[in-house]
Amino acid sequence: MAYLPREVNAAMRPAGLLWGRLLASNPAWPLHFSALLGDLRPRFLDKGRVGRSHRAIARNGRVLLVSELPLEALANNVVRIRLQVWHRALLSGDAPEPYGWLLCVRSPLSRTDCQSVLRQTQAPAQEGQPLYHARLTRSPDADADLVLEVGGRDLLEFMVKTATSK
Repeated sequence: MAYLPREVNAAMRPAGLLWGRLLASNPAWPLHFSALLGDLRPRFLDKGRVGRSHRAIARNGRVLLVSELPLEALANNVVRIRLQVWHRALLSGDAPEPYGWLLCVRSPLSRTDCQSVLRQTQAPAQEGQPLYHARLTRSPDADADLVLEVGGRDLLEFMVKTATSK
């Protein structure tokens, strides 16, 4: 079985589903970052629990969200996200091929961790990654760092919030 390489060739990315500055500034795959999630339920369909994780699929069928918690428990929480290419084999015995995006969402951070991340975003010069705010939108902000198409003309936008941004 082939494993996901550390760097993903642009040709392997599912076309047209993902774009933004974060891709150009971070060539290593998978992408890891913290985000304050909005409510994703309008564009993700809950597929139930599989093993120890909950799964949801975007309405376009090309983004799979996997989490320890159901979608409703993730809304308005700071979480850790890993974004990587989702490989899928259509028939048994076929080699998996890039199909979409796998959005792995780790549990909400503890209150102490959350406060630490929020302090880092207020002082970007400190070490650590910025906190992205994730929201569903029909028209992405020009300052969006990462945009992921989730179907029905809706987009999942990740953007660092600053004092001057919306």
